[in-house]
Amino acid sequence: MFKKATKFGSVLFVILVICFISFDVLSFGESENNSSDNATDITLSKEATDFLYSENDINWYKFNTNKKHFIFAFSLTEDTNIDTINLGWNISIYKADNTKIFSMSSVTANRISPKLPYSGEILIKIEASNKASTQNAPIFCPYNIKITEFTDKYYENESNDKSNTANNISVGYSYSGALQSTDDTDWYKFKATKDYFVVNFNINNKSDIETINDGFNISLYKNNSSTPIFEYKNVTSKCSSYKLPFVGEFLIKIEAYNKISGFSPDFCDYDIKITEMSDIYFESETNGVISLANTVKYDKSYTGALQFCDDIDWYKINSSCINSISFKINKSTAVDKVGTGWKITVYGSDLKTKLASVYAKEDTVISNVFSNNGVIYIKVEAKNKNENKAPKNCYYDIKISHKTHSYKNVLTKATLKNNGGIVNTCKYCGHKKSIVKTYYYPKTIKLSKTTYIYDGKLKTPCVTVLDSKGKKIAKSNYTVTQSKTRNRIGVHNVTIKFKGNFTGTKILQFKVLPGSTTLSLKASGKKVVCSWKKLGGVSGYELYYSTKKNSGYKKVTVTKKLTATKNNLTKGKRYYFRVRAYKKVGKKYYYGAWSTKYIKAK
Repeated sequence: MFKKATKFGSVLFVILVICFISFDVLSFGESENNSSDNATDITLSKEATDFLYSENDINWYKFNTNKKHFIFAFSLTEDTNIDTINLGWNISIYKADNTKIFSMSSVTANRISPKLPYSGEILIKIEASNKASTQNAPIFCPYNIKITEFTDKYYENESNDKSNTANNISVGYSYSGALQSTDDTDWYKFKATKDYFVVNFNINNKSDIETINDGFNISLYKNNSSTPIFEYKNVTSKCSSYKLPFVGEFLIKIEAYNKISGFSPDFCDYDIKITEMSDIYFESETNGVISLANTVKYDKSYTGALQFCDDIDWYKINSSCINSISFKINKSTAVDKVGTGWKITVYGSDLKTKLASVYAKEDTVISNVFSNNGVIYIKVEAKNKNENKAPKNCYYDIKISHKTHSYKNVLTKATLKNNGGIVNTCKYCGHKKSIVKTYYYPKTIKLSKTTYIYDGKLKTPCVTVLDSKGKKIAKSNYTVTQSKTRNRIGVHNVTIKFKGNFTGTKILQFKVLPGSTTLSLKASGKKVVCSWKKLGGVSGYELYYSTKKNSGYKKVTVTKKLTATKNNLTKGKRYYFRVRAYKKVGKKYYYGAWSTKYIKAK
């Protein structure tokens, strides 16, 4: 059952065999499992026991997992004599291609690996930590091994070591990962849709802080860009990015700060989370070009940050009432990160006239330079665009205050969709102080009648206008113009044009249709003679017949005459006839009501 022991007497060997026969030991038979080619299959989620037979012995195991992650557990059995552990075991885990993915050295107690994000065939190698002598190697010292597989959608999934294989993560959820080796790289991809987002990074509380070593490098990229938007180096604890005012797809790259073995944070779990939100008072990228300058309002504080050393932030405002521009370092910014500070330049509406230019390394106020009317533009950039001197990752607040307002009553006319009124408004900047009076927009405009029967006389429907509160708007606020030919058959316009405190034009329509004639029928043998009375203003008449009152009608004739005959009818059978007048106006036909009667053929 066991391998042949070396340097031990046969008596000792028999005693050890008897001692271990009571354990649930892996059954290897007589074959050696001291190479990866002869690795012994182990069952997932089942604990198994084994031991080394000599200081030079090596035990190899293998298993297959279809899930995304697994954990390797190593433990001592209840019967393990701790005096025989000596310098312990070395444990290494490999992928099928012999790439090492995890190792533990000088193991002398129970140990559990971190989550290992691999699937497929995996190999495990266990050997003595010190092979110099039997006195230092854990010979015939039993141990347990167990593999637990699982899938955790919030833990990294290898291989995410390239940008094109980045793990997709969702905003608002915390994800965990770990560098599997000194040169491992973890990539993540996410989509941001709101005004800005923050990247939060933290060392997982399950990690041994001694394994952090020189820490991590964290870089953020706009999708398909090779230049990072921001990056943190030598991260050894919790950190968060500044507010990043971008939308779209982004990539995060996490790697070791120092890729020398012993200095990188191998198997040190970290947590990463993207938080996004909206803030109308935070700069909106991309305001790096003047055509996309952020429009700001008076007396409101806006926050911004240079996203990289050569970033530029543009703002604009109507300058007619401007008093001063205050620039302050945001209270969340560490003063020692300001570097050489910011350069603030103010331009006139022609974008050529420079109204002010100052350097700010502390709170600054720009005033008494704004005689210009119209729009002014404010440009914020680094004084020194050298990466180490620019105020990168530093928030600033910018606020434009106004002069004393000069108010007057200004009329805004009500439109067909929006209220109007008289508002107390600053004549310089348009600031609205108070509403003096409101004119509610005309929500309902209707005619007293929309269909008339032709009689040769002019038709004049009444117009009623109700505001959005349901109250009648006086006729003095609009004029009504009606078609001069509204005595004719056809469609006619009524134009309502608002005036005074209202503006806008509404066109309504009504119809004048032919009247209904009177039908007479006379049967003679197998024919019926139909006649009807003449109507004025029409083009002609349509005559139909059927054996049913309400369906199955077929055309007899379309004529300008007042009589028509239908022949070849069946004696004694009832027939229904109907006639209507029509008027052709242009390419459109207008019809009067049907006149219907029935008769029996003789």
